[in-house]
Amino acid sequence: MILHERMISMKYNQPANYTDDLKAVVTKPSPRGDGNWVMEVEPKDENGNQLFTGDNPGSVSIEDAMIVIPTDAQGVKRTKQLETVTNLAANATYTGVTIDTSAERRIVGIVSANQAGTLYVESSTNGSTWYSIFKQNIAANTPFGFDVPCYTEYTRIKYTNGNTAQTAFRLAAYTLPI
Repeated sequence: MILHERMISMKYNQPANYTDDLKAVVTKPSPRGDGNWVMEVEPKDENGNQLFTGDNPGSVSIEDAMIVIPTDAQGVKRTKQLETVTNLAANATYTGVTIDTSAERRIVGIVSANQAGTLYVESSTNGSTWYSIFKQNIAANTPFGFDVPCYTEYTRIKYTNGNTAQTAFRLAAYTLPI
């Protein structure tokens, strides 16, 4: 059987990792050791017979396809980078630790305070010169979830309190890998 005579299509409305025509499992690091992951596929014909075997090796090429990366709910490991519940004085600023985001794709988290303030996400290429890439005014007693891409090697979170001292504050941030 020649593979190019048969159209193989991935259907994205199927449960994660499975399609009608292919069984695809993204489970192991690339054997090249380059930090990427590989997708194993087992193409089958319309009768469920495996197209490629040890006696009949082949290859699959996917062009113009969207590869869907699993979301948190599908098992992407998130790493807690910071959490603080230390209340801030009037006009005080909390500056989180410098986070190495060279192998991270997003920073997500939640902030809640009983006084209004401003949340910032900052990026740096060297860990000392910082650029604000995200700014959000936070209303008192209104939890806010954030999700920001990691653009550079380093990222940090800052929060500046408003004119009134806090009596309740929580800030937590997590990174999601590439």
